[in-house]
Amino acid sequence: MRAKLLAKAVDGALDAIVRSRVMEHGQALALAQRVRRLAERLFPDKMATFDLIYRPRLERAIRERFPQQ
Repeated sequence: MRAKLLAKAVDGALDAIVRSRVMEHGQALALAQRVRRLAERLFPDKMATFDLIYRPRLERAIRERFPQQ
């Protein structure tokens, strides 16, 4: 259940970053940070796994959406 919640949060954040016409770079970074904090609450001892699997996906989406940053 916790894994599904985290996966939905990551998918939602990725969708928002990619599709939003009004989101700014700082807002995208803040959203990614909120997802990371959620992961920390759900899986406090598994943050290395989050950083290995989800962080690169979020960073890539932000880089692609905001190439000038």
